[in-house]
Amino acid sequence: MSPVVAVAVVVAALLVVVWRWQEGRWAEWWWPVPWVLTVVGVPLCLADVRHRRLPDVLTLSAYPVMATALTVAAVSGGGATLLVSAAEGVLVFGGVHLVVHRVRPAQLGAGDVKLAGVLGAVLGALGWASVAVAAVAAAGLSAVVAVGAQVPAIAERARRTQRASGLPASATSPKGASRAGSHPASATSPKDAPGAHPASATQETSPPQARDGPCAHRAIRCGVPHGPALVVAAWTCAVFPGVGSGVVPS
Repeated sequence: MSPVVAVAVVVAALLVVVWRWQEGRWAEWWWPVPWVLTVVGVPLCLADVRHRRLPDVLTLSAYPVMATALTVAAVSGGGATLLVSAAEGVLVFGGVHLVVHRVRPAQLGAGDVKLAGVLGAVLGALGWASVAVAAVAAAGLSAVVAVGAQVPAIAERARRTQRASGLPASATSPKGASRAGSHPASATSPKDAPGAHPASATQETSPPQARDGPCAHRAIRCGVPHGPALVVAAWTCAVFPGVGSGVVPS
């Protein structure tokens, strides 16, 4: 992804934040949190998409930055309970992802766990409902994208299997099968007889799956990183908070 596209995505997300702020969709004291989440989260999301990893220099530095934004929000009117809820969100949301990482490290990387802690602070400040919604939404989004990412690989394996069988595409259709049955002599032609082409015995016979690379069956880890789904879910909850979140003016 080019830097121009990355900057355009950040600017577009900030424009949405400005729009929601000017419309008065959340309390005045909440504005530092979605702003910082956009500036910090979107670059992390784009880095994960491009490099398939979340560097510590970005994830760990996001903790003091987000803590500062939440502190400003608490002092401006959110109250001390906002910080307590944010700390609980870090422990719960980050802790759940840590457990998943320990059990299934191939499905969730360590960078995702660190990112989940930062996002958990925002979600915890919004309330437990936001924590649950973001967790389910992120998992569902990653699953949908992972399944979609497997479609080209499945199609390619089908084409390789077809080429390995030596049959044209029409031979697998009913019309092609009837044509093949109408010429039985072709099945015993001399050029197709055993031993006619000894060199063909040395042709590549490895299964198509072995040539798909290490990411063929690990879409979450290699093909579809989970970090972007986490950021999108948390950002949506922060910019479009629910009525019961405590940051929506009554």
